[in-house]
Amino acid sequence: MEQRIGEKITSLRKAKNITQAQLAEYLHLVPQTVSRWEAGNGTPDISLLPRIADFFGISLDDLFGRSPLEHAKDLVLRYSVLRDDHCFREALSCIQSRLQAVDAALKLEMRDPEELAREKIELEAYKMHLLLQQSWESAGRALGIAEEVAERTGDMRFRLQRVHHSGHHRGFRRREAAGFPVRRAARADGGERRGRAFRFPPGNLSGEPNLWL
Repeated sequence: MEQRIGEKITSLRKAKNITQAQLAEYLHLVPQTVSRWEAGNGTPDISLLPRIADFFGISLDDLFGRSPLEHAKDLVLRYSVLRDDHCFREALSCIQSRLQAVDAALKLEMRDPEELAREKIELEAYKMHLLLQQSWESAGRALGIAEEVAERTGDMRFRLQRVHHSGHHRGFRRREAAGFPVRRAARADGGERRGRAFRFPPGNLSGEPNLWL
């Protein structure tokens, strides 16, 4: 999103042969206001942004110059925080769709192949990160059920499950002792169970897909 909103409006307006006066009339403003935006001496009120996007027939993401890769990354980050099935499906669908678009662009040679290859690597890294998060989250839920049933009933089958996965808990405790974040989730009995914490390192938010797992 390097391009300023005023610059984006200028490029959209000129591409469609629209004058500042026409855009201003649509927004019930004076042309000088649009001129100031394009010169970088102000920005549109937030309430005008959806109308500007509609006027040019684009999405708000396009208006702000937000790339599909940035969108995919933000959806993965959202799942890292909210951890619900809807967020997982939306993030995975976005990544899959973008991977298909990149593959099609590579076949048709629509863009620089090196740039497309880098984007594909980042998307695949985000997909891997997303799937690993979901698998550990599911494993943590299953282990929590095994723990609760074993404690309540003494059923040996559930105790064996708990013993089998105890190594994972030792790993969580070592990470916690070393200062790494460990996500905790409440159990039904009011206790806590550990789950793995995931986030992108601050240095990766605009760089290479160096994911911290």
